[in-house]
Amino acid sequence: MMSDLAQRFDENPILKPRALLPGVDGMEVTCLLNPGVFRYRDKVRMAAPKHRILVFSAGLLLFFLGAVTNTLLFNAMGVLIFIGCLLLAKPLLDLAYFPMQLRAVDAVSHIEGRNECAYIFDHEFRLFPGRSQGCCLFLGIAYCGSGIAALKYALPVIALLQLLSIRVAGQIFRGLTAAGNHTSSVESFTASKMEA
Repeated sequence: MMSDLAQRFDENPILKPRALLPGVDGMEVTCLLNPGVFRYRDKVRMAAPKHRILVFSAGLLLFFLGAVTNTLLFNAMGVLIFIGCLLLAKPLLDLAYFPMQLRAVDAVSHIEGRNECAYIFDHEFRLFPGRSQGCCLFLGIAYCGSGIAALKYALPVIALLQLLSIRVAGQIFRGLTAAGNHTSSVESFTASKMEA
């Protein structure tokens, strides 16, 4: 059994669902993600919004490096390296991407006066064409070339295209910053607890 290396903050700023009010009448907050906050050399550290693009970029670069390594080696070791990079990249991408997405949803729904759920549905719906294009790329390479070529080259192409989203994410982040700080209730609550 592993011991917990982290030491919890004395004031215990762990957020619980009962501490938050739902943003939509009739809904209930049943779970939430607590922010990563830790103490290092007598300073409280946390991943701030300004770090999100850097963390997002690191995740995408790990995915790209894993895909290229898998293509170059194209053996069991290449697959293991790719899976290892993917296991490291996925939490980084989630940590950076979802707060940006939710902040954009909060800002746009505030500006347009619409329900946040409509924007989340719209976002998920718009991810489908990108996933479909990735599948079509794989099938196209397999049809025009071979199954081996599709296994070797589809992932690096997809990873390279995903690297372009770093610039898009930066533009969205700068746009949200310029539009003002329409933060979610979780970010506001976290900020007030950390200041107290």
